[in-house]
Amino acid sequence: KPQHAAAVVKPQAVQDADLPSGIEELDMVNGLRRVLGKRQLYLNMLRKFVANQANTVAEIKRALSAEDKATAERLAHSTKGVAGNIGATGLQKQAEVLEQAIREQAKTTEIARHLTGFTDALSRLLAELSQALPIENITKSSGSVDLQRLTGVLIHLSELLAADAPEAHEVFESQLELLRGGLGDSGFKRLDQDIRQYDFPKALQSLIAEANRLGISLPSTAV
Repeated sequence: KPQHAAAVVKPQAVQDADLPSGIEELDMVNGLRRVLGKRQLYLNMLRKFVANQANTVAEIKRALSAEDKATAERLAHSTKGVAGNIGATGLQKQAEVLEQAIREQAKTTEIARHLTGFTDALSRLLAELSQALPIENITKSSGSVDLQRLTGVLIHLSELLAADAPEAHEVFESQLELLRGGLGDSGFKRLDQDIRQYDFPKALQSLIAEANRLGISLPSTAV
């Protein structure tokens, strides 16, 4: 057999240092193929995914609670599409199953079961991407914090804190660099201390204060 045969197993782009690695939930070969191997475009898609999907679960839960099945189905469908685009096939399947259950007006318990699977898959992927993406990809070229992504994380975190959900600690840990850069030393340290002590009511007040300082609007359920 030719000595170079193994070199064609994966696109060269997958081996480049500017791409995240070790993410089990992400088939980068598939994702890169969809963008014709354009690494920068693929990285941009990953960053947008993290920013835009941070609050998806909370939005679906709100829609279901309000009996707004159309919105819940649309959100699941949207996640299914973007998950497929980046090569997150596991999440894509979970979103598809959830979308179908909502569309077919399955029992509440069945939808809740599928939503749990969807939530687990999305949370794992968001956490892994946030940790694996290069630091320079968290900020804009100007060096300022990506306000859109920071807003999404603060909204998601505020809702978890308001619900006294243990996942708040995991989300916080997965977004340390973004939060440190966006909140500044004093704001970050205060929030860090409150969350690490699992004083979620106090942490929520700290987060609200920082959001107000930054001009970020939080949902009424968290304020």
